[in-house]
Amino acid sequence: METQLNNLMPLIKMNVGKLEKDMNHDLMQYGITCSQARVIFVLYDSPNGILSMKELEKRFQVTQQTMLGIVKRLENKNLVERCSEPQDTRTKRIRLTADGAALGENVCKSFCQTQVKIDQALTEKEQDTLRVLLNKLYISIA
Repeated sequence: METQLNNLMPLIKMNVGKLEKDMNHDLMQYGITCSQARVIFVLYDSPNGILSMKELEKRFQVTQQTMLGIVKRLENKNLVERCSEPQDTRTKRIRLTADGAALGENVCKSFCQTQVKIDQALTEKEQDTLRVLLNKLYISIA
């Protein structure tokens, strides 16, 4: 275990895994996963609660198939719906339903609770440093 804690890659994975596990536990009451909640959150935070599939794929850096799977599960729960762009029917837009918009507020609260855990663990300066370092790491391995 000591080797894992001194090695950055497992340490980063352990932290992300723990945060996701905690969030999934919190979100279980709404019947959604962390991945689904992130999509709801992004749509809730976007103008009119609508984004294209391409925008979602780019924002989450996932394949079309992965995003389609998430969207289909959210559609089955009546939280989002797909609609065509009036100017280009090939462009699919994803929009929150009334149920999805109502859930968006709860998802925001759940994300805020997770942020509070981070705020309690790190000072503002440490968070800024971590943010800079994680961005630097992401750019260098991208």
